[in-house]
Amino acid sequence: MKMLVWLVALTLGGIVYASPYYGELKNFNLNYYQPSGNAQSELLIFRDINYQTSTSYEVELQAGSLFLITPISTIQLDNLPAFIADVDTLTVNNLNIISHQSGIELDLEYMSSSTNSESISIEELKISCTSLTSTQDPMDQILDQCLNNAGEVSLSRFFEGSKQQLANFTMSTENGMMDFKVTAAGKTVRGEGETYFDGNTVRIKITKAKYGIFNVRGLLFRELEELASEKIKINNPWIEIDL
Repeated sequence: MKMLVWLVALTLGGIVYASPYYGELKNFNLNYYQPSGNAQSELLIFRDINYQTSTSYEVELQAGSLFLITPISTIQLDNLPAFIADVDTLTVNNLNIISHQSGIELDLEYMSSSTNSESISIEELKISCTSLTSTQDPMDQILDQCLNNAGEVSLSRFFEGSKQQLANFTMSTENGMMDFKVTAAGKTVRGEGETYFDGNTVRIKITKAKYGIFNVRGLLFRELEELASEKIKINNPWIEIDL
């Protein structure tokens, strides 16, 4: 159950690079093995970048940033989550993103990353957020719309090493209200809550978490306490993530 926070972090990491203007990434695949790797895309439109044919990239990870290098330009993505930026290996299969005035859609077939001590992998992640509005900061814009307005997230499976931690995760938000369902350790937990984004902080209030007729919110928060850090604060019923 504590992997719910990982999923929130993954969701945020996946959407913050969408532009407030039209942008599209089609069939993006990446393979990285320290210190370098390669990637390909069928189409990439992002701000002043317009690659409308199949494009190959060299890949480097340096100081928390990912670099996609072509003979004519270098794309730099900063402030990535550690499970993407601070790794020894990284694989991305069939990532598709499209953003426009009415929303953003993200579809990821598979991603895995590993260090010397741990590895994670996910299968079939989908994110949909609607009614984007233009602000000066695209990260603020997207988080506000996905968490305070309307959004949906689904994930088929999440692994730590070879052990499946989660399956069939779904989360939807509308006007700051959230509901979720997840299968962990063979048990399906359903819950409700509230989501807030203000400044640089995401706040999630879990108001209900049940396994069948049993209230498991206390158990959920006892497990979540293991993730507490400078950036993640756990205080039943609140989860706070500083970006």
